[in-house]
Amino acid sequence: MQYLKVSTNSSKFIILADWDTEASRQDIITTSPRNNDLRRGVAEAFIKVVLQFCEHDKLQYCWMRYLPRKGNILKKGFWGELVTRIEEKINSTPVVRSLERRDLRPIDKLRYILDMLNDRYGNPLFADLPNELYLSDNYSYEDLVLLADFGMQPPFMHEVVWLVEQDLKLANEGKLRMKSEDSDDSWHSRAAIILQLSFEMRCQKSISKMKQLGSYPVTRRALGRRHCWTCLLPYCG
Repeated sequence: MQYLKVSTNSSKFIILADWDTEASRQDIITTSPRNNDLRRGVAEAFIKVVLQFCEHDKLQYCWMRYLPRKGNILKKGFWGELVTRIEEKINSTPVVRSLERRDLRPIDKLRYILDMLNDRYGNPLFADLPNELYLSDNYSYEDLVLLADFGMQPPFMHEVVWLVEQDLKLANEGKLRMKSEDSDDSWHSRAAIILQLSFEMRCQKSISKMKQLGSYPVTRRALGRRHCWTCLLPYCG
């Protein structure tokens, strides 16, 4: 049996199927019901393979390299519809790992951590939320770029405020980092930059929430073993 290449698209994998083709066999018939069914089957097969990859030690963190490139394909048309179907399935299926528990979650339920949200050791400034917000740090930057094309995002400002709110609540458990003596000046400087973003970006909902949280520090000046704290509330206006 011989196979003939009849069409090119932006897929990073070969689609081998018994397509209905034009008489010249230079392309497929885009209006063919059979081809539409095959296209639907390709999207379903793709997500099944991704889920299999997610159970592999290494492939679970690089399966996105097989995603079609949106920039190389028309948004409309036969192959554009395939990309749309793949995106819908990717967004509704748990295919990415969380940071702590390593659970599989849908792309829109986790956030990749920006460098500015990490301390100088590369760890998150604030502990993750109970239901987990942070994406695993096992994904490379290049692969995060590919995921971003399909909906992966960094934390929204209101989610950062949730993280800060949780940190303040952790004081009752002795796990608070904001006023901890173990948090160095570098940590506080980075946290201060994050906390002031709401005001610089004029995120009114986040600003209102931060006002409700009350007084908390954004800078620290070491005075021997004692520290002075500056409240953020004067910036609230």
